[in-house]
Amino acid sequence: MKKFEILTLNDSKYKNMIISNSFDTPFNNLNCILKDLESLNTLTGLIIFDLLLIVGNGPERFVEAEVENGHFIESTFRNAIIPKSSPLRIETMNLLKYEKLILEASILTSIQKQILMNGRAI
Repeated sequence: MKKFEILTLNDSKYKNMIISNSFDTPFNNLNCILKDLESLNTLTGLIIFDLLLIVGNGPERFVEAEVENGHFIESTFRNAIIPKSSPLRIETMNLLKYEKLILEASILTSIQKQILMNGRAI
């Protein structure tokens, strides 16, 4: 099982979103992520990472980075502010709401876990 999921985004400044579905940072798997992005024809563009299961629902949850010619540009990795009403948060909820075992073992509070399992984004 992969430790991340890649979603293609429409109507967003981001081409793809990488959602961690484990407790291992996706930054340890950047080469694998790049191969998957290449198969999705994302060789250039802005990518957003959602690290909810790793860092919780705080200011370091989202990280953005640029891909150029099939490579991440290291100097572009930075925290991103994503509004509470953003569809990006709904995408993560849709992926995690049925993953009870993953959510239960995460660092999220019991209330945050319940909110996600009830189909509401955080």
